[in-house]
Formats: sequence, C-alpha cells, structure tokens
Amino acid sequence: MNGDLSSSYMKGCAVHDAFSRLVTLHAVSYMTISWNIGYNIGGHNIFLEDGIETHNTIEDNLLIR
Repeated sequence: MNGDLSSSYMKGCAVHDAFSRLVTLHAVSYMTISWNIGYNIGGHNIFLEDGIETHNTIEDNLLIR
C-alpha cells in the first residue's frame, strides 16, 4: 500500500489491446491520472481496488471499448 502519492502522476500514456487494465489504484491517495488513452482494454480501464482510495484526480482521459 502506497498511501500519499501527491507528487506522483500518470499523464499522457496510451495503452491499447491490453488484457487487464489501464491502471489500478490500490490504497493510493492524492495521485493524478490525466490525459491518458485506453483503447480495447479487456477489463476495467481505471480500477479503484479497495474503495479506500481518496483525493485522487482522474480527469481528461479517453477510454474506448
């Protein structure tokens, strides 16, 4: 469990034809996920695993199929 990731981000990535997920947040707070593209992802694109993830910013992502 990573906890406070206020200086961490995932920005401007493109993932396609994946079998699982674009990104999983597991017990993470204050992380930014923005300007990413997920295309033809087999599972969830953005997955909040436990429900205890707080204060994360998820914005301006393009998620298709």
